[in-house]
Amino acid sequence: MKNIFSIEYVHLLTGFVLIIAGLMSYQGDGISATVSWIIFGAMYISMSDIGESNMSRSEKKSVKHRLRTLGAYSGALLSLFLLLDLIVQ
Repeated sequence: MKNIFSIEYVHLLTGFVLIIAGLMSYQGDGISATVSWIIFGAMYISMSDIGESNMSRSEKKSVKHRLRTLGAYSGALLSLFLLLDLIVQ
């Protein structure tokens, strides 16, 4: 089994959460915002296969990969925050 904390899984989670948030935002924000969130979520899902499992140890320790990891986790946390905010509203 793959590591559930890998960037691939974080991107998948973020993508699906953004799609759900987009669907939930329809009533308040309209079709344009909904479609924008869904497209954004789909982009995250398409980024889910970056090949982290095939990277060497030095590639995983590179600044570029660490920034990508930081961005992935930030996006995941903020998408969950967005979803919770929409649920509370």
